[in-house]
Amino acid sequence: MRLSTMKGIAVGSLMGMTVGAAVRELQAMDDSCTVGEAAKTAASAMLRGARGNSGVITSLLFRGFSKALKDKTEASSADLAAALQQEPPAVSYTHLTL
Repeated sequence: MRLSTMKGIAVGSLMGMTVGAAVRELQAMDDSCTVGEAAKTAASAMLRGARGNSGVITSLLFRGFSKALKDKTEASSADLAAALQQEPPAVSYTHLTL
């Protein structure tokens, strides 16, 4: 199976780098943080650290996931399942110029 590439980098690698940005920030957080705080931090780090289109899409999916957890101090399996069913935020491309 051949992986799609962007300038010689496998797309899965770009998504991995995007998630890696969140991992670094989460590791720096205090262990007493809430699930909502951790989810917000991860979503923000993923957007700032997004690599390629796949990374941006992954970060937007996690942004929707994090919004469902924003007021949670802890999360049950039902909370996580509900968060995964959230629609990702709408993205506007009106600010882009060609």
